Amino acid sequence: MMKKYSILAIAMCLSSVGETQAHSAAVATYQLAQQQNGNWTLTISVPLGGLHQALLKHHQESELWTDKGKYNLELANSYLINHSEIIVNNATTVKLAAIKTNLDDHQSDFVFSASNVPAQVNKVTFNIDAMSENPGHINIARLKGITGAKKVILQYANDYQASLVL
Repeated sequence: MMKKYSILAIAMCLSSVGETQAHSAAVATYQLAQQQNGNWTLTISVPLGGLHQALLKHHQESELWTDKGKYNLELANSYLINHSEIIVNNATTVKLAAIKTNLDDHQSDFVFSASNVPAQVNKVTFNIDAMSENPGHINIARLKGITGAKKVILQYANDYQASLVL
């Protein structure tokens, strides 16, 4: 009986590892997704604390806040765009433009329109080193099209770049 409970406890702990990691200050997710209308978006989900730590490596604390006491979204969006390069079919660089932001201490979401994506996508290369200034940081890049989804881990060991072949 005790053995059953031990196995159940271990299984529960292992199944929750992915959930807790998603909210770590050292993990961000990037999802390039094709919408039903055919347009593409990039949604970046980051813990605000991790983004804040990275921004402090480039800016003074006072620059991260507007004169109205709100977080400087222009600075945050600019940083994320400048550290997120997506290349399709080895030739076309995706252009990003901020369209929506939801800030939260636990998880902040930055949504960008992703234009210049060709009609036929065979390969997507992610060069995303945002927040790599933070020790142990990893980015999880997902490609979600109409026909399915794939993901890749971007970290120090692969110089924060990897490709998905469809």
